[in-house]
Order: sequence, then structure tokens, then C-alpha cells
Amino acid sequence: MGHASHFGHAFAKAEMAAGNALPLSGAVLLSVNDFDKGAIVKIARDLQRLGFRLLATRGTAEWLTKIGLTVERVNKVSEGSPHIVDLIRAGEIQLTINTPLGSRSFSDGSAIRVAAVAHGVPLLTTLSAASAAVSGIRAMREQSFTFKSLQAHHQRTSNFRFLDFRFSICKHKSKIGNRQSKMRLLWASLTLNRNTPPA
Repeated sequence: MGHASHFGHAFAKAEMAAGNALPLSGAVLLSVNDFDKGAIVKIARDLQRLGFRLLATRGTAEWLTKIGLTVERVNKVSEGSPHIVDLIRAGEIQLTINTPLGSRSFSDGSAIRVAAVAHGVPLLTTLSAASAAVSGIRAMREQSFTFKSLQAHHQRTSNFRFLDFRFSICKHKSKIGNRQSKMRLLWASLTLNRNTPPA
């Protein structure tokens, strides 16, 4: 589980906790099935804009090249060496996006997953996870992580709920004309808020 005020940071923390820390630079391998080729375009473009080098298997590489992205073609495992697993073992791939479909693709995907886990390379098998990873990488580049315990988060959200409750009372009291009560509650709320540490 990852907790943060920004989704990207939360996803990046969750991946880190699972032992799949997202890279901030390097090469990304893209190998997606035909149904995912349309949706992979934005993800690939965003990764390239973030400075990543794009590697892709034949079908994915041809598709991305058609839309103007610079992509290096690599062999699937079934196409012979040098192939994807060789590159993972050599440390030349920092992130893998693979959505296999079909028996041969499943076999290749299995070899990729085994190699990725063995060598600590983050592996994403859905485009929703890939999109979240892009958000995570972008968020980490824009601002470094901050960490807060669940207890501290609970304390802060509890204080905000308490403030909302008090302001609700103030609003109700003002309707019946009890201004003095409203001012006392507002003063107490401001004092509580001043003593609450920032996020």
C-alpha cells in the first residue's frame, strides 16, 4: 500500500514496497498485444518525453514507429538471441511493459517475467498499471517523497473532521442568532488548526 496526497506518489510508494521501485531513467521494453497497441501510444510518448529510451518487439516497434516515435526493435525469446531476456540479464532494461496474448506470447511472457523478477526489473502486465507508473515517475521527478505514519495521517484527518463538525455547529447556531456561541466555536477551531502540524 502506498499513501500520498498525489496518486503518482502513492503508486510509486506501493511499487517500492512490493520490491518494484520505478526507475527515473534508462530503457523501457514495450511488448503489447494487438488489442493494446492503440492505447500504448500515449504511454510510450510520455515515457519518451520523460527521457526514456524505448525498446520494443517487432509488432509494437512497427506500430510506434508509424506514429513518429524513436524505437529500437528487439527480438522476442522465440525469435532467438540476442533477445529480451538477454537484455534484462545484461542490465540494459529498467522497466518492462508486457501484455501477452496467445500461447506463443504467453510462453515469451513467462520467460520475460521470470527474468524480470530474478534481476529486479519492474514488470507491468496491464496498461492501467503502465499508465499509473508513468504518473509515478513524473511525480517522483517533480517532487521527492515525503513519509508520514498512518497514525499521523489519522490524527490530521481526525482534526479536519472535527473542524468540519464545529463549523457545521457554527453555521447552525448562526441561523438562530447565537453569535456569541459561534465566535467561541470558531476561536476554538482556529486554535486547534494552528496547533496541527502541516502535512
